[in-house]
Parts: sequence; C-alpha cells; structure tokens
Amino acid sequence: MVATFFDYLKLVRWKNLLLAAFIQLFLRYGFYIPFGMDPALDHWQFASGVFATMLLMAAGYIINDIYDVESDKINKPDRLIVQNKVSEKNAWILYYLFNAIGLIISFSLSLIINRFKYFSIPVITVVLLFLYATDFKRKPFIGNLIISLLAALSIITVLFFDIMPLISMPSTSIELRYFVLIVHVFIAVFAFLTTLVRELIKTLEDITGDRQAGYVTLPLKIGEKNTVILSIFALTSLIAFSLFSVVKVNMIYLYIYSAMFLLIPWLIVFYLLISNKEKKYKMAQQWMKISMFTGILSLLVLQI
Repeated sequence: MVATFFDYLKLVRWKNLLLAAFIQLFLRYGFYIPFGMDPALDHWQFASGVFATMLLMAAGYIINDIYDVESDKINKPDRLIVQNKVSEKNAWILYYLFNAIGLIISFSLSLIINRFKYFSIPVITVVLLFLYATDFKRKPFIGNLIISLLAALSIITVLFFDIMPLISMPSTSIELRYFVLIVHVFIAVFAFLTTLVRELIKTLEDITGDRQAGYVTLPLKIGEKNTVILSIFALTSLIAFSLFSVVKVNMIYLYIYSAMFLLIPWLIVFYLLISNKEKKYKMAQQWMKISMFTGILSLLVLQI
C-alpha cells in the first residue's frame, strides 16, 4: 500500500482546513485590524495559532476515519482512505503527531500572552474529538451537538488568544469590548447552528452504512422523516437568528447581501430536504457549507 500526497490531503479534509484557516485569518485581517484593534499576537505568532488549529482539526478527521472504516465501506466506498489508501498504522502516527505539535504550539502561545488557562481550549478540543470518534458519533444527537459546539469553539479560540488580552485591559473602552463580544457571539452562534444543520443532514445521508455498522444515530432512533423535520426546525432557527441579527444592525447593504448569499442557499436546502431528488442530502450539505463561508464574509458589509 503506497499512499500519495493527495491521499493524505483527502484524509485530513484539506478543503475544510483551508476554510477554518480563512475564517481565522479573515477575523484578524479583515475585521479586527481594519476596525483599529491591536491584537496581542504578532503576525508569525498568529500564523502559528492558525496552523495549530488546522493540525488539531486534521487529527480529528484522522481519528474519525480510523474508527469509521466499517460505516464508510458502505456509505462512501469510493472515498475510503484508511485501510484503502493510507494504512491504519500511518494514520495513528499522524494523529498523535498532529495533536502533539498543535498542543505544543497552543501551550507556547498561552505563555506568550500570559494566559495559561486558555490552553484548556485546545485540550478540550482534542478530548471532545476523541470522544466523538470513539463513542458519541454512534449515539443519537450528542455527536452532532459536539461537532457543532467545536465549530463555535474554533471561532472563540481566536478571540481568547488574539483579542481577549486587548479588551481585558483597563484602558479599552466599554464600547469596544461590547462590540467585539457581540460580534463573536453572533459568529459563534451562527457557526453552531450552521454546523448543526449540516451534521443532521449528514446523518440522513449515512443511514445505510451507519445501520450496518451498528450505530444508533438520530435517523435510526427517531426515523428519517422526523430527522428531516428536526433539520428543518434547526434551519428555521438559523434563519430566524440571522434575520434578528440583520434587523438589529439595520443596514440596507446587509439586507441585500443576506437575501442573496444566505437566504437563497438556505431556501435551496429547505427545498432539497422536502424533495425526492437523488443525492439530495449530499447537495444540501454542500449548500450549508457555502452558507458558512458567505455568512462569515457578511462582516465585510459592516465596513461599508
């Protein structure tokens, strides 16, 4: 078995890693700095933090694939990486290596900003990703909830390491503190709800393989129809939350942007969920991923 470089890229979900890196880079260089904030980390330190995030995420994807081989043989046999392209031994080596490097970088950054307690964030991330892959993924809803919380946590990590030292200073105005915290609450909730909808849809797509692998995911517990209803409810909650946020900001450009680049993708997802189209769940997942990207970009509109 000889794995190529591209096999390893597929193993760590390189597109998802780039999206996560983009979000963190965008928050700093497209939002913090243009609004006149002075982050705690210099450019190289921040880049190291982004790299650490990518490593920990990659490790999470790897261990998930290691423990998900039997299900993936049925759900996506053409995309099976572990045991098919990459040996399980090499996958484990990469898992430990990526976690070790990611945690060492995170520990170093927590010392640099003199906030050792922030090191608990990446540690919690590693633990939750391990528990998800080995146990929680096989249970109804709790696995979906954990991944959604981790998506929100990845956003908050940027706040704690790069901006929290700044807004914790007595000289920082109350207005700036409030603004930064409100924006991050919005992004975290948005990331949580968007990921939750996508995770619920993913369980619908993986019903066949999960059943044969002995998992008890939400569709296998309450049925496919009820899971679709729950997905629509979560999607409706996301739309309501986003609409509330847009109305609070009350900018014409934000109304237009949200209608074009958020509402339309979500309506497409709604249509796919209630349709009888082949591969509808896969398409719905892709549209939710697109809406995550366009949702983060909506912060650019605040600068107009």
